Amino acid sequence: MFSAINHILMKSKLIPKKPFLLMFYGYPGCGKTFFSRQFAAETQNTIHLQADKIANETRNFTNNNMELTNKLIAYLVENYLENGISVIMDAALQKSIERKSLKKIALKKKVTPLLIWMQTDIESAYRRTKLRSKKGNDDFADNYSKEDFARIANEMQNPKDEDFLVISGKHTYKSQRATAVSKLAALNIISKEQANKNLAKPELVNLVPRSLGGRSEFGRNISIR
Repeated sequence: MFSAINHILMKSKLIPKKPFLLMFYGYPGCGKTFFSRQFAAETQNTIHLQADKIANETRNFTNNNMELTNKLIAYLVENYLENGISVIMDAALQKSIERKSLKKIALKKKVTPLLIWMQTDIESAYRRTKLRSKKGNDDFADNYSKEDFARIANEMQNPKDEDFLVISGKHTYKSQRATAVSKLAALNIISKEQANKNLAKPELVNLVPRSLGGRSEFGRNISIR
């Protein structure tokens, strides 16, 4: 019975033709961890690397040295890719140099990198960080104050001279997954037959029950009221 169930589960998973590196960009709370964790679980020979978790678990012997932690993360990414394992990098890649560094590792290993920009308005993203803290949805996520969140948003470097795929943070996971699968098929990472089986119409999910009020904009001089 269990073997039959496992067989069904294996058949339902995406099967990449070759390894890939998935990276994310977006506000804290835009849905990177939820999407990346689910997508990794549904894709064969793929690992979900959560940077916040690695930093938390290595804090004692790295003395909270982020440079050392980042080197460890880069080492893990390189070794997984070298061994033919796809990596879904769940990290706040807010700086272009961070994304370029991981892309360089992927290209060195002859692996296709893909950057996904999870686009969500700042009020929705901030509200999400508060909700996930209350519900305990992410044990390793920071609980940001409004000031910290606004500072991080101001320091983010939007992708410019980079190839990226835009996924709306207000779509359901099913729709987000279909968008990612279509792009992976276009990159010849998965077959078109698999992509066709995973088509879905965009569905919206209400991230913010009511208007937060105030005025904000994506980019510089952001404030959350």
